[in-house]
Amino acid sequence: MLLTMTPVRIRVTPLAGYLVILAVYSGFMCISTFKEHQRRQLEAMAAIEASDQADPLPKITRRSRSLDPPKFAAVDDFYSWLSSPETDCRKLLRFGGTYCKKTVDSDKNVCLDADVALKPKNCTVYSFGIGHDTSFDDMSNYFGCNVYMFDPSINKEDVSSQLLEKQKFFPIGLSSRNYTMLHNITYVDSHDREIIEGKYSTYDKIRELVGHRNQPVHYLKVDIENTEWDVIPYLSKKGLFAGIMQIAIEVHTMTIMKIPSNRVMEELQRYARILLLLRKEGFLRVSYRPNYVEETLYKVPGENRSIPTCSEVLYIRRGPPLTDM
Repeated sequence: MLLTMTPVRIRVTPLAGYLVILAVYSGFMCISTFKEHQRRQLEAMAAIEASDQADPLPKITRRSRSLDPPKFAAVDDFYSWLSSPETDCRKLLRFGGTYCKKTVDSDKNVCLDADVALKPKNCTVYSFGIGHDTSFDDMSNYFGCNVYMFDPSINKEDVSSQLLEKQKFFPIGLSSRNYTMLHNITYVDSHDREIIEGKYSTYDKIRELVGHRNQPVHYLKVDIENTEWDVIPYLSKKGLFAGIMQIAIEVHTMTIMKIPSNRVMEELQRYARILLLLRKEGFLRVSYRPNYVEETLYKVPGENRSIPTCSEVLYIRRGPPLTDM
């Protein structure tokens, strides 16, 4: 019996062809993204190993740990002081970041020197203030840390889809007291508006909520829109810096743009005194990066130039707490 094979013709429509190409491209991008994450992790791990074999850590001078508030004669003096490192980090990496307004934003510096390095699978990160950018949190998680994210101005549903295995989100904000506040949110893509009731609490209460009353937090990210000036004194007064090895703060000093010029220096002195509380707790400034967002530029009176009033600053623990000021 002779069997005849009927040829099968497959017709590929333009749409089907497009979908096949899209699937292949998506798969390639996923592989590329995974390899890029893997490459970053290997680099970070190599940096940790190298830091363990590095030269002795920098010597901490008496001046770098002085608790005497500096005296500023001009606005530039404050920002020159803030941008001056108090110690070094030989293995400084950037975690996260997205491209925004012709620059990278929301990335944070992380020091991997042996004395303060985050140890993969044995590190905890608290991230206060995430907005809709979890790139720092995602990379911290991929690095091997347990990441806890906090933000009272966004819906949990907006973040849940981005969570990885060791990330948890809490719709609560960091403050020096407990209260609630309404946030009027306008979404850029759809222009829809939403009112969110944000809850705020203190660091110790939040740690109780998370179940971390006695667990150290190795890396504390504080991006809380000018509330840091109340939170830092609260943490110092309550003795809540114990266990923290690195503190990344987005420092906001925009108030000098709104107050009378004869009060600007007084305000900058107040900022300095608060930041010196970190030095008192054993932390030294290791990096500074200004944010050149137009809305936060201080126009120097009588001069054709501006000074950034918002900056990313990293502090690392380089000694025990000092005596009371």
